[in-house]
Amino acid sequence: MPENNKAIVEKVDTTDIAAAGKLNAEQAKQFLNYMVEQTEIFDRIQFKRMKQLHGVAYSLEVSQRMIRKGVEGTAPTNYGGITTGSNEIDLVETILPMDITDQFKIENIEGPKAADKIMRLIATQYSNDLQDLAINGNTDAQNTNATGTDYFNVSDAELDFLKIYNGWLKLISESDDKHFAEETYSPDDGYKGLFKTMLKALPEKYKKATDLTFFAPWGVIEDYVYELTGRITSMGDNALLNDKQPITFMGRRFVGVSAMPNDTILLTQPKNLAFGIYTDNIKTEYERNARKRQDEYTITSFTGCQIANYDAVAMLKYENS
Repeated sequence: MPENNKAIVEKVDTTDIAAAGKLNAEQAKQFLNYMVEQTEIFDRIQFKRMKQLHGVAYSLEVSQRMIRKGVEGTAPTNYGGITTGSNEIDLVETILPMDITDQFKIENIEGPKAADKIMRLIATQYSNDLQDLAINGNTDAQNTNATGTDYFNVSDAELDFLKIYNGWLKLISESDDKHFAEETYSPDDGYKGLFKTMLKALPEKYKKATDLTFFAPWGVIEDYVYELTGRITSMGDNALLNDKQPITFMGRRFVGVSAMPNDTILLTQPKNLAFGIYTDNIKTEYERNARKRQDEYTITSFTGCQIANYDAVAMLKYENS
């Protein structure tokens, strides 16, 4: 963890937060900083700390070929400019209930630090669940028709989770501006064939972005690394031997996302993915249930997600040949 973020996290007084009810401004800031550090992508995307339940995910786009011939005394006509694309984010209340038994506290090796450990575990669970929801949320999700478009092979409880609100994948699939590609993985072409398809699907004006990123399941990245090592290249050797070495395809980096479906990859700039959380009403509450000999923790906040510019993202769904 970077030192500056580590210093922030160490300031979190989880004992106070655990029974705080509505967090004050400083507690909320520290709690959100800790949440961001616990996920794979919240520190990369447009993470919006919102002051109301409705907001906007912004994107900035500069028109091409804006130069016009200068004519003395005449203003240029028919010219473009910098446009601000925006899509609305509506936040929904999300609740994480978690019960901690006395037996757990007795056996926990943290001893006196158990309360701190418990609160950090809860915060980690909450942030990872929110990342999962931002990716896979689907209000049309169902688990009965395996041939259906919105089918998920999950339990009824997980189905309730997925139906809280639509995540990025569902929002992209329903957009008229999407760049969606379907492909079959071929051992002859390897994963580079899939990545090439995605790049071709993305409009040219977005390809020059220096932070253009593939968001992919870890399994895809691992298989691509082994694919690279099949050729005698320094990139392949470095990728296999050093997990700190950035994995790239034609200069575009990869970010592994554990919640990404195994058959799906996104290509876009990280800030094009927006996630919002209402900072003025984050609650962490504690209640003792003596009869059950357990402590009941509840975290509540309003959250939501959006794509800033649907034209600037390519989504690939593939199957193995």
